[in-house]
Amino acid sequence: AIGILSNILLIYLVSRFSKKNMGTYKYLLIIFASYDLYLTVIHAIIEPPISSRYRKRSSFSLYRILSQWLTMLYVASFTVPFALTNVNFLHRYWAVKKPTNLSLFTSPRFVLLLSMYPIGQGVGWAVLSCQVPIDDSHFVEDYYFSKFNTTITGWRVLHHWKGDHLNLPQFLILISAMIVMSFNFSIAIFLASQTIAEIRKAKTFSFNFKSLQIKILRALFAQTSVPVLFVYIPFGCAILFPFFKIDDKLQLANSCMTFTSFFPAWDAIVVIILIKDYRDCLLSLFCYPTNSS
Repeated sequence: AIGILSNILLIYLVSRFSKKNMGTYKYLLIIFASYDLYLTVIHAIIEPPISSRYRKRSSFSLYRILSQWLTMLYVASFTVPFALTNVNFLHRYWAVKKPTNLSLFTSPRFVLLLSMYPIGQGVGWAVLSCQVPIDDSHFVEDYYFSKFNTTITGWRVLHHWKGDHLNLPQFLILISAMIVMSFNFSIAIFLASQTIAEIRKAKTFSFNFKSLQIKILRALFAQTSVPVLFVYIPFGCAILFPFFKIDDKLQLANSCMTFTSFFPAWDAIVVIILIKDYRDCLLSLFCYPTNSS
């Protein structure tokens, strides 16, 4: 409910109170908020539980599947936002490096081409999720029955170690996931660092323009930290702890879906808090007058 309300509020504030100097960036914010609404609904409908276990001679990560297609949809959906964030970083970089390129964001052909990046990310993660095998050997079923006296079925198992032997096919899946995540982070770091460098060395930018770019960039950094904190870190712990034979004593893997549920709501909240125009307009709606600057 909080995710739905916060993102509807953000869409309203962006549509109603964005100033002209926000340019096409406001449309990116609306796309983000609309997608977060979709994520909120998808999470509420599917919410597959994730767990990890480590034993001296075996360790594994696992997640429950309602169906193969729902699992693919869920994994693909929650891995797209970081790709969208990189599109946002590209917009910021062009805004200070080559503003004429921003007109491309109004070109249907360019938008279609650019959309291939997040779509490709989603498809790639969906394919990876289906490479994780079903528990045909009944290893997890036997483990839970012997430890908890509970019978469970329908799990996909990323079985890192079998005895003292590395499970090579599962290791390749893990490496593929790490490569995709590292690729996304590398793009974000490059575009962010180049944008900061351009702002610092620019001689012709007005004070107001620099202030606006720094304000938007600060909000974008905070917005980027949200999926990192609430999606990538818990998910990373769920699949990496068993591989490195680390006992998940804090039960981060079991809390993975709880953390993920926070993501869509906080994604909108950080934008409203950090962009002064939207923050002031929200306060004014509740009869708290603010001084604009």
